[in-house]
Amino acid sequence: MGTRYLGMELRRPINNIADYVRTVILPRYRNGQSMRIVAVQELPEIAAEVAATMEEAGVRKQVVAARVRMEYVRTDGTSVETDFYCTLWYCASTVSHGFVQWGCERCYSFAAPRGQLDRSAKTFQTIVASVRMEPRWLYKYEQVRRLFLQRLARGIRDAGRLSQYLTTINGEINEMIITGYEKRQQTLDGINRRFSNCIRGVQDYQLPGSTCRTALPSGYASVWISDSGEYLLLDTPGLDPNQQATIRWRRLKPISGDPGSSMIK
Repeated sequence: MGTRYLGMELRRPINNIADYVRTVILPRYRNGQSMRIVAVQELPEIAAEVAATMEEAGVRKQVVAARVRMEYVRTDGTSVETDFYCTLWYCASTVSHGFVQWGCERCYSFAAPRGQLDRSAKTFQTIVASVRMEPRWLYKYEQVRRLFLQRLARGIRDAGRLSQYLTTINGEINEMIITGYEKRQQTLDGINRRFSNCIRGVQDYQLPGSTCRTALPSGYASVWISDSGEYLLLDTPGLDPNQQATIRWRRLKPISGDPGSSMIK
């Protein structure tokens, strides 16, 4: 583990994602669990998608992404395979020579008994494609993050004053917040679509009466969306969830090619 300075952890950059998983993720989040690296797959398309969301004028950033497949044995003797999908970013400081800011932009992991991980890809895809940011939480998070950075920059130590300010904003969502949320979610949709493509083929679906589309796992008999934005993927042909559900489900129509329509938010 690295040392702490101004709320950040200081440690040498790790340029290899397999090493990052082995030396950071496993000790910190898996209690140092012993795993054997089986394979590593570079994911340059995901890296490029994430890098496009982090562009800043006059700042050069590098992004790398990869899938690391690892294997371990449970206490009951069962062999388990785990895929770590990880994205790291690096930014050289323009002020302090040799100083590099870096961190983990995202890290997913999926596990299944040995030989079943690839067969479970459709389930994992659905989880990834269903990720949504809650706008009120996102607004609060951005406010706290900015205030924290300002506090560090200005040397403000009045935590009570900071807390008092946070209680006054009440998480109100105005047009600016909604626009920011939609832009961020559209970005996440693009990244998640790339991520899903790395697991298994996907299918684009269109919402009835709309130009919006979304990418979901292929191979299902029908796909539905609720009024709250939840997806339902069915293997049984002819099954209508509205016959037994208390909420309304609308069926998504599969589309081919890229008509240039917008993503569902």
